[in-house]
Amino acid sequence: MKTGNDELTTRYVAAHAEALAMLDHIRQTVEDYPAPDTDRVTWGHVGELEWIIGRIKEIAAFYEE
Repeated sequence: MKTGNDELTTRYVAAHAEALAMLDHIRQTVEDYPAPDTDRVTWGHVGELEWIIGRIKEIAAFYEE
């Protein structure tokens, strides 16, 4: 029989793994953008990266409080 502490640990481990996987995915996505010194860079890339930066800043601000 699972206890409340077992459930806590199970959910924490799952949430921690998911958060790390999502961070890895974001990092890989950003790394997959064209290098800045190529002709493939578009204003769309700039907008997408600025949007990503905005969301990351929101998350970072949560931990600064």
